[in-house]
Amino acid sequence: MIYILSQVFVVLCYICLGATYTTKKRNWILSYSIAAIVFNGISYTLLGAWAGLGVTIVALIRNYIDGYLWSVCILHL
Repeated sequence: MIYILSQVFVVLCYICLGATYTTKKRNWILSYSIAAIVFNGISYTLLGAWAGLGVTIVALIRNYIDGYLWSVCILHL
């Protein structure tokens, strides 16, 4: 049952990743990307893949910093 639930989160992850290619606004792209990473992290947690979860957390921090730098530093030039 846990495996099936993790696959549901993987499908949600790929739906969010697909939405990033159809969106033109940067804020929405970052939002979909962060949602995809969170869904991917949940699926790794359900499967007990802690190394994959660690990589996912690093990617989440990277996207958060990238979004913060874009909104604060670059938009206020």
